[in-house]
Amino acid sequence: MRILPAAAFLTLLAAAAVAQPDQAAEDEVSPRWQGTFASFPARQPRDVPAYAEIKGQLPTIVFDDRPDLVILHRVAWQTAFKHIEQPTLSETGHVLARTYIDAAFSDNIFQWDTCFIMDFAKYGHGAFPFIESLDNFYALQREDGFICREFRKADAQPVMYPTERDSVNPPLFAWAELQYARVSGDAARLAIVLPALHRYADWLEANRSVTITRDGVAHALYWNTPFGSGMDNTPETGDAWVGMSAQMAQMYESLATIATLAENPQLSADFTARRERIITAINAVLWDDASGMYFNALADGTLQKQSTIGCFWPLWAGAVPADRVQRVRAALLDTKQFNTPVPFATLSQQHEKFDEWGGYWLGASWAPTTHMALAGLLRTGSGLDAYSAAYRYIDAISQVYGQTGTIWENYAPRHLSFGGSPVEPQPGQPAKREFVGWSGLGPITMLIENVIGIEPDALADRVTWHLHRTDRVGVQGLQLGTVRLSLVAQPRETLSDEAVIDVETDGEFELVIRVEGRVLTQQIAPGRTQVRVP
Repeated sequence: MRILPAAAFLTLLAAAAVAQPDQAAEDEVSPRWQGTFASFPARQPRDVPAYAEIKGQLPTIVFDDRPDLVILHRVAWQTAFKHIEQPTLSETGHVLARTYIDAAFSDNIFQWDTCFIMDFAKYGHGAFPFIESLDNFYALQREDGFICREFRKADAQPVMYPTERDSVNPPLFAWAELQYARVSGDAARLAIVLPALHRYADWLEANRSVTITRDGVAHALYWNTPFGSGMDNTPETGDAWVGMSAQMAQMYESLATIATLAENPQLSADFTARRERIITAINAVLWDDASGMYFNALADGTLQKQSTIGCFWPLWAGAVPADRVQRVRAALLDTKQFNTPVPFATLSQQHEKFDEWGGYWLGASWAPTTHMALAGLLRTGSGLDAYSAAYRYIDAISQVYGQTGTIWENYAPRHLSFGGSPVEPQPGQPAKREFVGWSGLGPITMLIENVIGIEPDALADRVTWHLHRTDRVGVQGLQLGTVRLSLVAQPRETLSDEAVIDVETDGEFELVIRVEGRVLTQQIAPGRTQVRVP
């Protein structure tokens, strides 16, 4: 992990305030957006870029055996750029601070959609500063630390008051910032947004926590609502939620890392202590030993046994003890429950409300929760299971794209048919078209990270490649911080054969290759290099 000294933060912050060339003429008339806890350089919102003009700055994938996935990856980027919007201009100026990528859903900007979008948009950071989309939320943060889950595009007004139960989305800002920085390499930004994220965490502690006593010990957990959780019609109920509690644990893990990068070890230790307290509470109160799963609880500790995809947020958050991991993982991978032909169903197939066409959050396969489940599998050592599930998910998206010419909001969890047509993957019912939006996670992030297996970390100047395939695959034009690189694996007969990787880069980085239990680490210099893993 690379930690920048304070002087370097100040230098980078000053550089960030320099106007972009195409914005300079308008800077003198732009308002300065001053968030309550994070301030932003004075700048008019950027012009919306044309995909045709910047596509050369985006990564492309190599996948000789699946040219349809190469097309799908490109279409996802094309669709994403259709949803970049400049803020509404009123008589007093632009109502939002920054040009942003939209959730592709409605006339509002959405917190948890935007956070998940950042986890594929990070791969386009060299073409457009997508992370500035989050600045619109920080700029509208209240003095008490509250950030509403949605704001209207027309006038930047929050859609709910903080006292409304549905007003909080999953708290993913810190996770999204860190995920983006691991590709952009922009550690300076993390120090700038840390005060806003800290105050938001404190507001959540004061307004979304609940104390539940188990075996004479009081445990602090967290609550949400179906609408607030983002899973609008989920059957989940309860006073303490698995999802919200695990998301808080993950938030503190990300905040601890951010505080470390900002050279604040005391704050990092505080965040780590909060995370450990939550993990203890999750396992003391929300664990059901009979089923091997986590469930929401009532105030008296009674578990509400609704088997939804929300039960698996603890895997993603690293909150599952080693002696429970196998059982939780088994429930997720059970083909009679969540591991559907298009993974992962958001409601167990054994649940009375399960809808094979999706029913929105009553079974549909959604990008954010599938992404969460894959991350949980990876975190707990099930990389091959994550690869298999991601491949099936992306394959389904590609098949449906071939049928319909668009990327959808969600997908039916089972292969079905309309009338007499063949049984095959289908869009969910209901689902929106042109949804990139967070559905870009599949054709971009899951394809790069889970299927091709490339894991960038610009904060450590490192790329790790978990090579699961024998055909010619790779990524070209990947922007790792300021370094542009390409990695392509040559085809081979079996996984046990020697792996040959062609590398081209304009800067230095560390390459770690993992294939069939073999590990090779090599420092890569600028130019062309061929790396062999015997």
